[in-house]
Amino acid sequence: VLAPLVAPASAEASAPAAAPMPATPAVPPPGAGGRGAPEPLEQRRLLGEPLLWLLAVGIFLYVAAEMGTAGWLAKFGETELGLSRGLAPICLTLFWGGLGVSRGVIGLGKARWSDRAVLIGSLVVSLAGQILVFTLASPALALIAIALTGFGMGAVWPTLVALAAVRFRRSSGTAVGIVVAAGAAAVPIVQYLVGQLSRPGRLSLRHALLSLSVATALNLVLVLAVFRPPGSRSSRAAGR
Repeated sequence: VLAPLVAPASAEASAPAAAPMPATPAVPPPGAGGRGAPEPLEQRRLLGEPLLWLLAVGIFLYVAAEMGTAGWLAKFGETELGLSRGLAPICLTLFWGGLGVSRGVIGLGKARWSDRAVLIGSLVVSLAGQILVFTLASPALALIAIALTGFGMGAVWPTLVALAAVRFRRSSGTAVGIVVAAGAAAVPIVQYLVGQLSRPGRLSLRHALLSLSVATALNLVLVLAVFRPPGSRSSRAAGR
C-alpha cells in the first residue's frame, strides 16, 4: 500500500538538484566595461570638451537659419513675392523638398566625401541660396533659390550630429543630447527675433529673413576654423 507513495519520493530524491536562483539580477557594476550609462567622471570630462560645445554652437546656428527661414516662408511668398494665399505654401514645399533631396544625396554618397567637405559645401550653397532668395525681385528666380537653400541646408544637421556621436563614442548619448538640445533652444529664439524685426517700422520681412544668412556665415567660419584639412594639427585635435 505504501509503495505508490514511496516510489515518487525516491525518484524525486534521485533527481538532480535545480540550480539556485541568483539573489540579485546580474547587472555589471559601474566601470565594468559594459555599455551602460557613462560614469560621472566620464560625463565631467565630456562637458569639458571644447569640441562638444563648438558642435553645439554649430547646430544652434544651423537651426536658427533653417527654422527661422522655414517658419516664415509662406508669409514671405504672400507678402514679398506676391503669391496668393493658396499658392504661397509652395515656398515651403520647395524648401523642404530641396532639403530632403540633399539628405538623400548625402546618404548615397557619404563615403566619397569627408565631413569637412560636406559641411563647407553645404554651408556655401545655403549662404548663396539665402542671399539670392531675399534679394532677387523675380518671384520665379526666388522660388528656385528657395529650393537651392533647402538643398544646401539638408546635410548640415545629420553631419554635425554624427560627428558628435563618433567623436564621443563612450558618451555618445549624452553628447548627441547636448547638441540636439542646443538646436531646440534656437527655435523659439529665432522665431521671436524674426517676428520682432519684421514688425512695421522696423525691418521688412525680406530683410529680417536675409539677416539669418549671418548665422550661416558664422557657421561656415566655425567649420573652417575647427575642421582644418586632413593632416593638420587642428584636424587631429578635432578628431578628423
